[in-house]
Amino acid sequence: MKRNKFNGFVLLSALLLTPLSSCQNNNRGMIIFELNGGKFSDETFSMDRIEGIANTPLKIDIPDPIKEGYTFVTWREKLANGSYTDLKKIVASDGNAYYYFPYGSTTIYAYYEPLMSISFDLTEGKSNGGKIISPVKSTLFSEKDNKLNGYTNKAIPSVDYLPKADALEMSFDYWYLKKPLKIETVDGVKRYVIDESQPEGHYRFDAQFQNESMVFPYIQNKDITLFAKWTNYPVFTVHFNIDSVEDYKFKAKNENIKDKLVSTLKERLNVTYNGQEALYYPSDSKEKRFAGFFFDKDFKNQFFLNEEVFINSEDIYLKWNKKVTVTLDYNGGLYNNKDKDIFTDYYTDDIIPEDIFSTYKPEKENHSFLFYIDSSYVKPQDDPEAADYLKYQIGSRIKDDLNLKAYYEEHPTLTIDYHYPSSYAGLDKSSSYVKIVKKEEDLSAYFKEAQDRFLSEDFNKQFAFYPVFYNLDSYGNEMKFTSSSISSSLTIYLKILYKTTVEIYPVLDTDIESSISSSKYTFSFDKDQTISSDDALFKDSLGKEKIGDDVYLPSGYYSSVTFSPNPVYSEDDRILLPIHTSLKAVDEKIKIYKRIQKAIKVTFEDESGNRLNPFSDDSMIHHVLPSSDVEDVLESYSLTDKDTGVTYLNYYP
Repeated sequence: MKRNKFNGFVLLSALLLTPLSSCQNNNRGMIIFELNGGKFSDETFSMDRIEGIANTPLKIDIPDPIKEGYTFVTWREKLANGSYTDLKKIVASDGNAYYYFPYGSTTIYAYYEPLMSISFDLTEGKSNGGKIISPVKSTLFSEKDNKLNGYTNKAIPSVDYLPKADALEMSFDYWYLKKPLKIETVDGVKRYVIDESQPEGHYRFDAQFQNESMVFPYIQNKDITLFAKWTNYPVFTVHFNIDSVEDYKFKAKNENIKDKLVSTLKERLNVTYNGQEALYYPSDSKEKRFAGFFFDKDFKNQFFLNEEVFINSEDIYLKWNKKVTVTLDYNGGLYNNKDKDIFTDYYTDDIIPEDIFSTYKPEKENHSFLFYIDSSYVKPQDDPEAADYLKYQIGSRIKDDLNLKAYYEEHPTLTIDYHYPSSYAGLDKSSSYVKIVKKEEDLSAYFKEAQDRFLSEDFNKQFAFYPVFYNLDSYGNEMKFTSSSISSSLTIYLKILYKTTVEIYPVLDTDIESSISSSKYTFSFDKDQTISSDDALFKDSLGKEKIGDDVYLPSGYYSSVTFSPNPVYSEDDRILLPIHTSLKAVDEKIKIYKRIQKAIKVTFEDESGNRLNPFSDDSMIHHVLPSSDVEDVLESYSLTDKDTGVTYLNYYP
């Protein structure tokens, strides 16, 4: 390659080439050529110097010198301190750059660089069918001898000018030197040389130039060798985890792992896998279903064929799901007239769909189905508080053959006993009423059925029942049963009474004998019964009586029409039946006389004479006994008129 070639044409009319003896004129300049062991490439150009007008451009072609084993680089000048510098061109008035004739004479020296080549050693790739691949840009490369030819400091613009390499089951990485390069400057020329002081290693060639472009280094023997750095393909060991199928090893590039795995499955198991559809082995019986590739035998680190995989040598474990049987045992119940259902299309790690459990609900007499339990559960012997069963968790993954047993809740038993009077010595008694009911079921219909059953039996016609059900507390005391349902089996009883008649007669206190009302109130009670004013059986008898247009109110209850002895109506609003009466048979009557007195009207008006309405029953008039205390009467009424919303602080008679 030629650099700084003298070029141009002689434009002067006088011949510039003259003998050395004529160069005595200060207006003349002379250039002397020192070829340094070389010669001009054009043999017709044999002069060793050239002369011209000082400070004018040299416009004549000067052929490059040649030297065996070297390449001409440039012309150089020697400075006063003995060092050399490249001869510089100067831009002339015509816009071109030229060398200029000096004032007097000067010597210019031909500068050569030794020709050299870069060889390439395939290292261990040689034994694996390795070969050199021509570079993308081959202007420096000789395919004849697979060398890169140039000279010291000749530029290698990019790695595209370097060849590549290929070998079986190996990936080419880069070219390296066994020792690194360092910068050395000789006669003002910077060049890269081998640093022999450093230890041998893998020094990547294209990384030796300190962020500058690559160049040919300076080598004493004019040749240098670059060595191939390889990465062996990863070695993969496939563990099929299938009896009678041995592990299999292969090498592959990372980008080829997927294809190699697919081909291995086809070759070793005779199955085709595309990464999308389910894979079964064997393909006919489908005893196993493929569950994925994993890098660990515990199947924690999975990878997929549609993902990028960049790994070193690895063990690859194939996970399989085993076909399992799922049995729904109805445990004494039936579903669609079957005592069990067996499913054979499940595999381990499957999840039983929720609609299976919402659909397959068996029925069992006197029981309600709740859920399924795992029949393989065994209660720990050392944990007395552990549950007796293990409810199967919907959504959990199947681990093995699964037997699920239906778990039921037994319906509670409602028992109603008929408690006859203690004085009854007869043998005819109604047997207990027994029903199996559902938890939280409304018992109203069962209560009525128990009462109707009692009334339907002829031997009970001498009896009545008290329409309240009782049960017993832990001390044996009677407690009114108020619940409408039960959650566990329970016995309650219905209290049976003699048909004893209690008659309550309203009587005027002013005309005892002639004023007994024709109306009366009749009830049947046991001899020990008391009547409460809160009792529905008694409320009607507490009401006011009307004779003609007059209103009468009760002022007491007595066992005698003469209103003696003391009233049987106590302060706690209970009528006590006469204790001297002995009831040993049916239809024995007890008479009670309700003393009534004519009532006084009470009305309320505001200051303007407008009648107020403070009563909840919308009546404008209230009746009280003549003996009633006024303050007590007033306190019993609301102080707010419900029609007007006005609140009254005081009432005045």
